[in-house]
Amino acid sequence: MSILLNDFSLAGQFTSTHAFLQSLELLMKLRQVSECRGYKLECSSTLVNNQVTNELTLYEAIQSLQEISKKRSVMAWITKAATSWGQNRLHNDDDYLICNDEVVTGTAIGEAAYRNHENKESSLVSFAPSDWMVSPINVDYFYDNENKNKSCAVKNYWTVDSLTDYLDSILAPIQSWKELEKRMRSECEYLNFSEDSFSLLFPQPFVTGASDRIVVLLRTLDRYSQCFDERGNRTDEGNEIYQNYFTGDRARFTDSSDDEKRRFENELKFALPDRGAAKVLCPWHGKIQTPQLRIHFAWPEQNGGNFDVVYIGPKITKR
Repeated sequence: MSILLNDFSLAGQFTSTHAFLQSLELLMKLRQVSECRGYKLECSSTLVNNQVTNELTLYEAIQSLQEISKKRSVMAWITKAATSWGQNRLHNDDDYLICNDEVVTGTAIGEAAYRNHENKESSLVSFAPSDWMVSPINVDYFYDNENKNKSCAVKNYWTVDSLTDYLDSILAPIQSWKELEKRMRSECEYLNFSEDSFSLLFPQPFVTGASDRIVVLLRTLDRYSQCFDERGNRTDEGNEIYQNYFTGDRARFTDSSDDEKRRFENELKFALPDRGAAKVLCPWHGKIQTPQLRIHFAWPEQNGGNFDVVYIGPKITKR
């Protein structure tokens, strides 16, 4: 399954740079929703040339951002080859794809429609506001010297709630700890799981709510590891995740107390993946309350590195 950014939805419709930057904030939230569920939001490699206002291109509008970390983060995403659907384009310039009486060959709309024709589910995300706040988007595909055609309805999303509901609906429910392990090892590419990090879950009765909570916490940790610039400073998204998950009385990720570190020093030491046999104290953990489970991890040696997840199982520091 793939999600493509609808390049037609950015066509100079904004009256000011400020109005566009508000829309860009929403798009970045949609991107986060996608990536936290294991899907890259892919865009066209030429998107930087699209008009934002009558006077400014996307590239020029992004350069107006005051926060350097945010500017670099957005530009890195747009220009990254890994997030360009053109790298894995299925249709070619001879494929005749029409939407609203306009040729969409070579566009994200055309590519998403063609992927669906090939039974490779694909959907779109659009800038808002735009003329493309409609779903589905209907595309006709003419082939065999234009004598035959197929029609395709491509799902399109421009709000956080609708995209979240869609992505959650297409993921098969996890029904065992083994399935949880398999999915998390596959989805969380920026986490280093130790070989036995899930093993103490297996003897426990499977609890769907606890499994869902573990998924949220691991995806958040995976996403947070990507929210640092080349100097090791948190991006705006990283600051938001840190405030929401690592601070406050109801923080989801916390350090163990000094008393717990003393009393359970041996139990809180783990061998880190790819860092030798010596065990390291790993008191930082994510919390699951019902039942009482914990996710213990080690911070990367440098900001922006991968977190080492060493233990997922019953609470270690029970008194």
